[in-house]
Amino acid sequence: RKTKAGVVGHDDGIPVLCAWEQYATFKILADACLGDHDAELKQDLDAAVRRLNAFIVANSLVPISTESLEERLKEKRRKVDGAVVALPKAPDGRPMCPPNETMAAFRSDGHAKRQADIDRIVAVPRPPVLSPCF
Repeated sequence: RKTKAGVVGHDDGIPVLCAWEQYATFKILADACLGDHDAELKQDLDAAVRRLNAFIVANSLVPISTESLEERLKEKRRKVDGAVVALPKAPDGRPMCPPNETMAAFRSDGHAKRQADIDRIVAVPRPPVLSPCF
């Protein structure tokens, strides 16, 4: 089934739209919660979202632009920023975000594994779909 963002279908690998949602969320959380800490992670997330954007634009069955994906990212950021504003602050001014096990595991993976994961996700051109989403 076609949607505005792509195709709802099944991917036997890692569904690219699902991966985009996860990487975009991690990027926003890292920007909001880590302040100036963990620059390598933030760079990896920026690069991953850019690569996923390029993959989605190149392979979508429904025309979609990088700009529209960036706008979706901004919408997600506004929602997170609204929630983060209410959190207590650490001594360095960063919000004290609640622990996120998935994000913690992703952070501990390190640069090489994060790079290999995104390489694997975009290795095979195919329509970007949402399902199955982890």
